[in-house]
Amino acid sequence: MKTGRKGSTDTASRRKALKERLRYQAKSKAQREAVVDNRDRGAQQAADARRHERDKPTRLAKQRAQNQKERDEDRPQLRARAKAYLKHGPPSAKTCSSCGAKAAGYHHSDYNKAEEVTPLCASCHGKKHRAR
Repeated sequence: MKTGRKGSTDTASRRKALKERLRYQAKSKAQREAVVDNRDRGAQQAADARRHERDKPTRLAKQRAQNQKERDEDRPQLRARAKAYLKHGPPSAKTCSSCGAKAAGYHHSDYNKAEEVTPLCASCHGKKHRAR
């Protein structure tokens, strides 16, 4: 089937697929249902698996783009919250909530809730992170 030109096999297979698709679409509904009922299920599942793997990079790229878009939509609100937090200062608690020693820093249990922090001394803060 190959000729001397590069890519001619691909073009021929596309033409063949188009002809088959047009032939299928020209059939009546009952005839199309009969074609579907007579398909080899194993071959169809194998073709679906190949198509799934083939389209995986595109699907993942779309998913990453959607996730980035969702993050970008939240960004102005997060900036405003951070700006207000910096303006009004950190929480006033100066003692560790676990042991009562002088607080060395603040622990975020959830970074999406930037204002919800727990004052902890250095040793308790380390224990909190190592406990995960």
